[in-house]
Amino acid sequence: MHRDLKPENLLLLEPNKVETLTIADFGLATYTNVEKYSYPICGTQGYMAPEITNYKDGQNKYNEQIDIYSIGVIFNWLQFCNNLRLIGDIDNNNPKLKKLDSITLNLLNNLLRRNPNERLSAQAALHHPYFQSDETTKRTFQSEQGFENVDCETIVQHEGLKTYQLPLMKKPQGQT
Repeated sequence: MHRDLKPENLLLLEPNKVETLTIADFGLATYTNVEKYSYPICGTQGYMAPEITNYKDGQNKYNEQIDIYSIGVIFNWLQFCNNLRLIGDIDNNNPKLKKLDSITLNLLNNLLRRNPNERLSAQAALHHPYFQSDETTKRTFQSEQGFENVDCETIVQHEGLKTYQLPLMKKPQGQT
């Protein structure tokens, strides 16, 4: 887990080539399979998932879904070109959200769920209709997965999209 995803930690290796996007600053990163996290409350305020900001000693550990939440905050920031710094579920009564198409709003809602078990996995997010480049494929996917005719008050969460889990970060060779 990175635990500090924010726009400042996203870099392009080549100018104007989004496919070269790279994550930087792994100073707070940790493995998910450790017994206890060092610095369990960490990250940048406004990008931290609710389970980090509300963490209490002795509580169950959080998992890689915290990074999905941070990605949702970044996605929100990119949509509105400002930093709204969210805490918890998004406010569906926000007039700015009503300007988003249903597919974008659906992705945003499913990345920013307060409950980490309800958030999309990384793989599921990549398969979301928002990222479908072919309009025919997008419409077909929308229809098959129930994403059509979604309004601001509706959050569609298709169970089939939430099954993928991020792989564990591999330890560098030579470390035990």
